[in-house]
Amino acid sequence: MYSAREGRRVLPVCKGSCKAGLAVPASRNQNRWLDRSMIATAGVLFAGKRKVRERPPYFGQCDMGMNDRAVRWLVWRVVQSLAVALWIAQWLQIANAEGEFGQPNVRVSSVQGIQDWFGVEVISAEGPFGSAPYDDPDSILGMPATEFYDPLAELWGGAPVRRVKIVEGACYTDATRTRKLVTTFGDGASAVIRLGRAVRDDPAHPYGIDFIVFGNAFFPTIGFADDDSDLNALMLAGGCFCEPLKVSVSPGYVGRPGQSATDWRTWDWYTFDNGPYADSLFPTEAYWWDRTNRVWSDRLMDFLKPVNPVLGELFESAGVLGLSVADAIELYDGSGGGTGFDLRETGFEEIRYVRIEGGAGMVGGEIDAVAVVRPMQLGDSLTIAPANMGTEGAKLVFLKNDESGETAIEIDVKSVNEVARVSTARLEDFTVLPPIAAEMMIAVDLAVAPIISSEPVSFEADVTFHCDSRYSGDGEDLLLLGWVGSGWVSVDFSFDESRKTVAVKGLKELTRYLLVQVCGPRIAVASEPGRVVLGFPVMAGWFYTLERTADLKGWNAVWSAKPTEAKLVMVEDLVAPSGHAFYRVRVARGGGEQNQLEGTK
Repeated sequence: MYSAREGRRVLPVCKGSCKAGLAVPASRNQNRWLDRSMIATAGVLFAGKRKVRERPPYFGQCDMGMNDRAVRWLVWRVVQSLAVALWIAQWLQIANAEGEFGQPNVRVSSVQGIQDWFGVEVISAEGPFGSAPYDDPDSILGMPATEFYDPLAELWGGAPVRRVKIVEGACYTDATRTRKLVTTFGDGASAVIRLGRAVRDDPAHPYGIDFIVFGNAFFPTIGFADDDSDLNALMLAGGCFCEPLKVSVSPGYVGRPGQSATDWRTWDWYTFDNGPYADSLFPTEAYWWDRTNRVWSDRLMDFLKPVNPVLGELFESAGVLGLSVADAIELYDGSGGGTGFDLRETGFEEIRYVRIEGGAGMVGGEIDAVAVVRPMQLGDSLTIAPANMGTEGAKLVFLKNDESGETAIEIDVKSVNEVARVSTARLEDFTVLPPIAAEMMIAVDLAVAPIISSEPVSFEADVTFHCDSRYSGDGEDLLLLGWVGSGWVSVDFSFDESRKTVAVKGLKELTRYLLVQVCGPRIAVASEPGRVVLGFPVMAGWFYTLERTADLKGWNAVWSAKPTEAKLVMVEDLVAPSGHAFYRVRVARGGGEQNQLEGTK
């Protein structure tokens, strides 16, 4: 196989326990690679890749003291052993089709109608594809693989069923040995996948990414990697083992002259000729690593959430920066990985078909799945990096959680000094909320924190809060509260009447926020002959007037004040009439006469 992007020749011996490779000295102008399973068979444990030039004095990272001839002899014996192992493994796979190990891959998620977010039909497939079990394009449908069964594991003492992770890509079959996981694309091979829902060029999609293609690329490590590895201590070597494949997209049949509903070749297509390419950054990560307890969790990563694309340069230099595998998973921020694509350059508003193809030097890559990106909601988090500044990736959008599709918050980061996590959490602890007479629009806890650094994050951001779609006011009845220390304070904002948004600019710290529409407070009344006591909540900085009437025509002031803190007040009407009486509270911002709000009892 030949990688056009990195100019490597790859020895297509097998798809072993993963695609991790070993650089083996060859001729002066040629680089060859072997699978890690081959090295394990020879009794040498190594993970990661090294490009070898001019007969280096090392085998992997260990000085073996061998000359070129000895190395080639060992490689030949390994290839012979592997050929036998592959024949045995294939026979065992057929003989044990019912499966004896592990559990089926997870096929469910908390996202409603999760299957519709992935490929649902292969409408065309043209080989050559790989040898079994890498020969079935239907393996691209559905969610990415989360576990795989490795028939060669027993040769090197490993567990046969392992998790798909960024240092060990999906290969062979699923844990039950009944389902193929990835498809290898040869020269001229192609597959057209229909997605279960339309992919739209949506500004609410993180980093501008609209769909994701999953392969079985991996990050090389310094040392052996499997499910028993301590990922806190296992270090990345830098770079990514990728086998790029070209990706094209189409909206499908739209009735244009010359188009046929049954011939995909007549449809409009756009090809990402200049990348990104499938089966490259970022490798798939199926499960969350519990860094505190140094064990795997059963928490699935989010296959509908992309990795921040600017982090590719960070992983390229991972060896120099001293990043561990656990660091890398943290940088994924819950994403399941995959290569992200933006529809903006295509000119299509939406697409429903994705074509993967090998050729023009891009052959040998594997594809696992295709997914539609979901918009982020309150409760999600995203990463931000200095390289995002000045791009659409610097604006983070979070929707409301009510399935309305309405935007809740936009965070436009203007500057940041390091890679950080911007998190949002719905504020549900109403015991800390002030006693206010208002309709809650947004209650959220925002935070910015470092991911792999112990240094505090320095940043500046503009935050925009979106009013409820039913809001028709001019902003004068809105109140934005921020949590400072142990209490709530009013936050100055600007109101955009056309967008119905509240904006705060130049924030260098984020906290809890409440956006509310102030209304006349509900009044509680306790009365006895000759005495009336009224109670209602008030907020700091607003002017309140309690008024009374007996005929609903003329109103008389009973009490007025401008509280300095939010609290409940009790007012006694010392001259209450003996007959019927009505009360109301008028509220005005800062004691002005505009936009007075009333609560009547």
